[in-house]
Amino acid sequence: MFLAVKYKNRKDSPSLRGADVIKIAVIGAHSTGKTSMCKQLKKWLEQQGLHVKLVSEVARKCPYPLNEKTSLQAQQWVFDKQVEAEKKHADCDVLICDRSVLDNYAYLHYVEGEHEEFFSNIKEHLGSYDALLVTRINHHLAIEDDGFRSTDKEFRREIQSIIYDKINNLRDLFAKHKIMVEPITCFEDVQDAVEVVMNG
Repeated sequence: MFLAVKYKNRKDSPSLRGADVIKIAVIGAHSTGKTSMCKQLKKWLEQQGLHVKLVSEVARKCPYPLNEKTSLQAQQWVFDKQVEAEKKHADCDVLICDRSVLDNYAYLHYVEGEHEEFFSNIKEHLGSYDALLVTRINHHLAIEDDGFRSTDKEFRREIQSIIYDKINNLRDLFAKHKIMVEPITCFEDVQDAVEVVMNG
């Protein structure tokens, strides 16, 4: 598991974030409820009168093999498209991202191990998020076989472990940019975290 990073004073952050949009990413291994959480969050915030946009999981459009057969080429494509989509949809009050660039790197790390040059780009872009809400595997739920996600449970556990390890190793970066990193297991957790970010 990782240690949560909580910051309330978002406005004083020397980050890469824009002055107006709040950017929140729901991250974690595949088949952990990220997409459902993102859709619920968007609806909830819109009910409060906010202009909200959602960046859906860009990896689903990747022309290269992913999951256990991914490559630097594939994850570079995902990274570029993720950053492009986030910039394109930043004209709103809140931007919700179904995954972040950190997820992106976890899959590459599983196949190729550390890749310092690519990871430096990941770290630079991470400074643009206000919050990373981190899911965890529910071992009581089966992995949906949707023809895209791997159904290998051990592979999913490894991806979660890599993401958690990277979060712990990046605590100084999150502290520098005052990025909230919070574990979530239900939508109430999401609401609590987002209220802190919105009122920061």
